[in-house]
Amino acid sequence: MAPPKHGAILPFPNLSARKSAQILDLDRRVTFERMLKTLVTGANGFVGQAVCTALAKRGHEVKAAVRTTDRCRALAKFETPVIADIETSPPDVWRAGLHSVDILIHLAAHVHQRKTKTDQNRYQKVNNQGTAHLCRLAVDCGVRRIIFLSSLKVNGETATDPLSEKDAVNPQDPYAQSKWEAEKHIQGITQGSRTDFVIIRPPLVYGPRVRANFLSLLKVVSADIPLPLGSLHNRRSMIYVGNLADAVVAAAEHPHAAGQVFMVSDGQDFTVTEMIETIAVAMGQKPRLFPFPVGWLHGPLRMFGKGAVVDKISRPLTVDSSKIRDMLDWHPPFTVQEGIDDAVAWFKTRADQNRKTLS
Repeated sequence: MAPPKHGAILPFPNLSARKSAQILDLDRRVTFERMLKTLVTGANGFVGQAVCTALAKRGHEVKAAVRTTDRCRALAKFETPVIADIETSPPDVWRAGLHSVDILIHLAAHVHQRKTKTDQNRYQKVNNQGTAHLCRLAVDCGVRRIIFLSSLKVNGETATDPLSEKDAVNPQDPYAQSKWEAEKHIQGITQGSRTDFVIIRPPLVYGPRVRANFLSLLKVVSADIPLPLGSLHNRRSMIYVGNLADAVVAAAEHPHAAGQVFMVSDGQDFTVTEMIETIAVAMGQKPRLFPFPVGWLHGPLRMFGKGAVVDKISRPLTVDSSKIRDMLDWHPPFTVQEGIDDAVAWFKTRADQNRKTLS
């Protein structure tokens, strides 16, 4: 088996203390003593599919946990226990799924950004209480490490200077608050146990199968119409899903990741104007942007319920990801251009399929 890229792995419970210490003392060319068994929740999601694929390439034995069998074709090569909601499933169901698992990568979450009371309750039940429930079971089952995908939104919606792990948290909405409370649960529940944790706070994630704002951006650019967004010059950090998956694998394998919170990004920040130009070029189009006062955009877009989008993309929000780079020797394996090209290629294929379906 190929040597792991990111460093010596966790001590194994079935090895002697001396042997575990020998593994940890070796450099990044050390090989695994055995295949790591890793359970991924939310495995059929946008990020989950990328993480499962990256883990398999690294030699992990992947168990893909999903709520339903929807969108599971890409997971056919993995063991796929179909499990109900993390907040309502009987404990024995999850104990069976967590049996003999070394690493739990918890990606499942409620992410819809609606402001209904039902949605806010789902944030608490799934992201907060569900995560705590799963974490307790993982500790009881002897899982060695829990990787939790949180969100940069825990630190706020805007920042003049790049945010780092040292900055105070500042969750601004129920989703961010639920992620922050889940982080605190994980740290408290694992304290004093044989299970350690790693928390990752990504910014906007993009790539194939992306949804929400980035998919909307792809649609708008593909329409090839003039856009009044040429004055949006505040920079924002993003991360390509392939880079995020690689960072998750690094956090799963590296001993120095234990007990850490990491900010991650592509390392190249863009303004909205630059991002649209990059997407347009990848689509084989000429960018069609013209300057327009940002303040004037709010009124018309609020009439269509899109005022919050302008509020979000017009504010600066960048991260300093030097901690994970220095501590884990992690570097994004893909460039931003490669990530954008991949997203655009997927988008074009999706558009072609939709046209064929309608014809």
